[in-house]
Amino acid sequence: MWRKLALNCAINPLTVLHDCHNGGLQKHHCEVATLCGELTELLERCGQPAAAENLQPEVERVIHATAANYSSMYQDVSNRRRTEISYLLGHACKVALRHQLNLPHLNQLQQRLIARLNSLGLPSD
Repeated sequence: MWRKLALNCAINPLTVLHDCHNGGLQKHHCEVATLCGELTELLERCGQPAAAENLQPEVERVIHATAANYSSMYQDVSNRRRTEISYLLGHACKVALRHQLNLPHLNQLQQRLIARLNSLGLPSD
């Protein structure tokens, strides 16, 4: 479950912010890599080293394998439905805070996504 959480945190919000299908994230390799680094740190701090192992290559594999697909969060935003932001980024950021772990890019991603949802008149909780 931790691995799935990390994969979804690395892909779903970025597809919404960059308004693209999963494959469009290949153009944002540095941002994906930075998030994967922070998510790896979070997983390790939470005692989930197996989930953290090779996270970035796995995220890149999923992006490539599902290149033509739109993430569930992207689809929710497109259909003006409530997203799973609080279950993904919200949870990850709360756990990081609980462990006193500074993950600036992950926190910034959450804030950017909240701002985007608010600008669209969608709930951000």
